[in-house]
Amino acid sequence: MRRAVVFAVLALLLPVPAAAAEPPEIGPSDLRAKSRPVRARVAEVHRKALADAADWIRRNGSVRKASVAAFGDLVARYVPGGDPAGLLPDGPAPDRLDRKERDRLKKMAGTLAEAAGALKAAELGAPAGHEAFLALGLDPGNDDAAGILGYVEVEGVRKHPRERVLRERKLAPTRYGWLPEAVAARAKEGLVPEDGKWVPAAEADGRHGDWGGRRTLTFVFCEIQTALPVEQIAPWAERVDASLAWMRSLFVGVPGFAEPPWPLVVRIYRTPAEATAAGDRPPEPFAYWWKGVGIVNAAAFVPGTMPMEHVVQHELSHGLLELAFPPDPNGSVCSGWLTEAFGQWIYRASAVRPNDTLLWTFARPWLAPPIAELEAGRDLMDRLRHLTWAEGRQTDLGTAGALLADYCAVEPLRWEGFARFVGRYHGYREARGDFEALLGPSEVVSKALAGWAREHAK
Repeated sequence: MRRAVVFAVLALLLPVPAAAAEPPEIGPSDLRAKSRPVRARVAEVHRKALADAADWIRRNGSVRKASVAAFGDLVARYVPGGDPAGLLPDGPAPDRLDRKERDRLKKMAGTLAEAAGALKAAELGAPAGHEAFLALGLDPGNDDAAGILGYVEVEGVRKHPRERVLRERKLAPTRYGWLPEAVAARAKEGLVPEDGKWVPAAEADGRHGDWGGRRTLTFVFCEIQTALPVEQIAPWAERVDASLAWMRSLFVGVPGFAEPPWPLVVRIYRTPAEATAAGDRPPEPFAYWWKGVGIVNAAAFVPGTMPMEHVVQHELSHGLLELAFPPDPNGSVCSGWLTEAFGQWIYRASAVRPNDTLLWTFARPWLAPPIAELEAGRDLMDRLRHLTWAEGRQTDLGTAGALLADYCAVEPLRWEGFARFVGRYHGYREARGDFEALLGPSEVVSKALAGWAREHAK
């Protein structure tokens, strides 16, 4: 099994031939020329890191199989261009790594952190934050990456300041959220926490049958309130929390970013009627974000629909943008298509590498209309500015925007433009001027996006 993992990772790390034609430069016009050398240098850092990792695996994979497999898994997760594996905390435990692999990862993290610093100096703050996030994935103790993200030391590694606050309160992380250290230390497989004890799930759930008896699962970046059985939430709650850390890294370097008041709150109701009884607007059909809280309708999730985890991530992405980039009360409000664009992109991107996000979904019918319109020469902004939320075109709005997000995520200058554009919280019909200043003429962007979509939809 380990040998199969090593060879699979090795295959994914092999260099991919570059495209024959250079794509147009999409991104803020004032940064294109002066950031070009930095972007080229960062791309070379990624290429060399993958080549060095592949060589290390070839030379050592048969000697220290488990450690080299863990090394390959982490490189594939956190070095751009590697395997489209998750960014979430379900990877190898650090103690599977021997000292030699640890040292290699620290060195590699140092080069990514240097790249993050170079991107920041070139005013590409959004990709700089993400590069720093990846560096910490390889070496959680890297100070340079931590500084870019605003992280602090927490028990020998670098974490968001809220985690330090939780530790100071004598809390410890579990799959059921952060609990008192004494309770967390007594965790037992197959049991769930209840009133400071660990009991069978059925016993605990019997005390939470209605909203009045709801439980709260507290994590670093999110808080989940629900009366649902805890095992309906626990399997994915940590992943949702980790995805918020990643989402934050994508925007923390954008001008105007304000640290949200963590944790973001989500209420998961069993039915719309339960939401109404609790004083919330019923979440029909799935969910919404309103007045600083995500509201989710658990009754909408039946076999064949999207997982509840994805919808919770989607609503939290709305909350992150609303709180990190509060709209001007005297100006335009957040554009529906921008909000939905990032929200639809994130619950696919968070499960895979941002360098390869929507590719597996291109065959889905809901992606076909925007791709066909772009290929036919339709101008993206002309199309989007004529769609409004009142028309009930949320899917149409978000799909076209998610396609744009996916296209921008693979290149630093593009992501800087897209992230700044989202961060400005435009109104529906006023966005074209800023779009073209931050990304380029809409006709040029639309043509480039069409070509990229056509190539990656094969």
